[in-house]
Amino acid sequence: MKKNKKGAEAPKEIKPKGISTKSYSPDRRAVPEPEKAERVRKPMNPRTVKILSVSVAALVLVATVWLTVFFVLKSIDDKFDYIEYDLHKYMEFSPEDYKNFSLTVDIAKPHLKNEDGSGVSDVESEILELIATDQYGNIIDNSGMYPDAVIAPGDEVYLWYRGYIYDDNGALQEVASLTNFYQTDKFVTGSSNKLYVGLGEFPMKGLEMGLVGVNSAEYADFVKITDRPVAESDVVYLSCKRYEDGKTEEESEIGYCVRLDLSDDKVAALWKPVLEGKSIGKIDDFDMTVDGKLYHYVETEIMFVTTCENGADKPVLKLETYAPYDYTIEILQNKTVYFDVYVERVVKHNIWHKAESVGKYQLSMDWNDGYIENKLEAGKLDLTREELDTYEGESLTEKYESYVYSYLMEEYQAAYDEMVEASIWSYYHSKADIKKYPKSRVQTIYDEYYSEIKYNYEKNGGKIYDMYSGKNVTCETIDQFGILYLMQIFGVQYSEKQSLKDAILEVAEYMVAERMILYYIMKDENITPDEATFNARYEEIRQEYLDEFIRQEGTDTSDYTEEQYLQYVENCKNSLFGYYDEAYFREQTYYDIVLETLRTYPNVITMDDAEYYPQDK
Repeated sequence: MKKNKKGAEAPKEIKPKGISTKSYSPDRRAVPEPEKAERVRKPMNPRTVKILSVSVAALVLVATVWLTVFFVLKSIDDKFDYIEYDLHKYMEFSPEDYKNFSLTVDIAKPHLKNEDGSGVSDVESEILELIATDQYGNIIDNSGMYPDAVIAPGDEVYLWYRGYIYDDNGALQEVASLTNFYQTDKFVTGSSNKLYVGLGEFPMKGLEMGLVGVNSAEYADFVKITDRPVAESDVVYLSCKRYEDGKTEEESEIGYCVRLDLSDDKVAALWKPVLEGKSIGKIDDFDMTVDGKLYHYVETEIMFVTTCENGADKPVLKLETYAPYDYTIEILQNKTVYFDVYVERVVKHNIWHKAESVGKYQLSMDWNDGYIENKLEAGKLDLTREELDTYEGESLTEKYESYVYSYLMEEYQAAYDEMVEASIWSYYHSKADIKKYPKSRVQTIYDEYYSEIKYNYEKNGGKIYDMYSGKNVTCETIDQFGILYLMQIFGVQYSEKQSLKDAILEVAEYMVAERMILYYIMKDENITPDEATFNARYEEIRQEYLDEFIRQEGTDTSDYTEEQYLQYVENCKNSLFGYYDEAYFREQTYYDIVLETLRTYPNVITMDDAEYYPQDK
């Protein structure tokens, strides 16, 4: 499971999200250490709290210097008030612009098996990953390599695979991206892939799960033959270029790798006269009529031949999988995909865990109640026995499968909400016609970011991590440093020719536009909260931030007496609320309340219901 385990160290950064899209997520700076809280205040940004789930290292300056700048922000600008001022003088934005529109987001609910048992279940995939991680993540010794073995989760497998589908007429269509027998883009022979069963590295989940329990000794090996001429029953792999008669090479040149099964009568009729008896390597140019058109073939090379695909002593391992309706390759969506698989070798690991309650034991790789019992006793699951018992199911495995599905749905809902929210604001930015910006508000944000950049530039001697090159660099000017700094914060690729001044101004205007849009809709739609509603939500948000701050500190209440813990919480309040000022929480409160209404405006289309993602086979 990907969920953080209890007791695991949480990242030291809160990643706020809110009305800005990825282009400008206004603030990603870290929550300060308690003793530094008095030195910094946050700029106003409506944001909800979200844990940073990726590595924090990419956002940290060299020598582990935080991106956070410790400077005192200017007091809240009092020359312009988003609520009091008439925003119609600053922008044009009608209900036709912000209501009753459609959004399409590329997200789908967790997949379950179809009623007929076909398809791939994301629950099964998560469980496979759980078991595989036991094997792969805790290697100590006694690793062995086996040419013949029953494949289990966590094994390293070196294999060849060839994926294909059948069209409506029953004709086989090879899918080049699902085949590693050759590399079609380079016209060279490929090599077997090393993949870890259960860690999501396979081109299709069904292929990965289909390998579990397979005894590779029972099936044919993939053998490339390069030391004899082509025979009549071979499968031939060759690279070539061809161009249509009457056209120049530039007009019609096609280069590709192709698999030719000479035991197939249709294939043999065309290719057997050309290939039979030829040695491996380059062959002379030739002409061939295909579908009534004459082609000239040049630069043709026989790369290798095989006999394992037909006429081998052992059968080919054939696996049937099912591409879901939101599979990345559109032509495969809702298709049954077949794989011919050849296992070259398997690397297995003997893994042992140690837990005080049960001593030293070896985990069973069988998915059963005993496996769950062992994991619970060793404290290796993301939940306790008492928590597991709250989920539906008669057996422990059924309860855990219910838990996994519940967790996947929580992840889906969180991702859905975030994607819809970002899409709404991206749409609003495209529709709102900003006539002018309140200069004082833009200047305030501009000054904050320039001061932050200047502080870090001087403190670090111009050194910064360049996330695009993956290297630490030293910038000679503050402009160079600032551009890289903004790229780190917002993930935006700025032009090298863009000045730092223009880049910060772009950020500031974008953030101010968001606020004008928010308050414009709030006032026009008369959804400004009353005092009681506002105050209640205001306190809820402050408590959410406090709870998250304490959670990230990894506080263990057993380290405190009740009185000491209460004092600790009080200290956290002073630190956090000295860092996030009242204006920040007020704006966050307005945002959260208004967002509930904004979510009702669009018609959201997901992969689950879009016409171009049919759900029926």
